[in-house]
Amino acid sequence: MHAGLDALQRKFAEGNGVEGYLLTSPVLYGQFMHGKNEDTSDEQIQAQRFATGLVTEVLRLIHA
Repeated sequence: MHAGLDALQRKFAEGNGVEGYLLTSPVLYGQFMHGKNEDTSDEQIQAQRFATGLVTEVLRLIHA
C-alpha cells in the first residue's frame, strides 16, 4: 500500500520540486479530458490542476 501511495505522490502531487500540475500524469489526464488542441489549453490546465489537487488532498487525508 505504501508503494502505491508513494507512486501517487511522485506522479501527481506537489512537493517534487516542480508544480504538481506540470507532472506527466496530470498532463496526460488533461490531454485525455480535453485533447491536445490549442483551443482547449485553458481547460486542459484547469483539469491538470484539478487532478493534482484531488490527489494531494486524498494523500493528505490518508496520512492525517
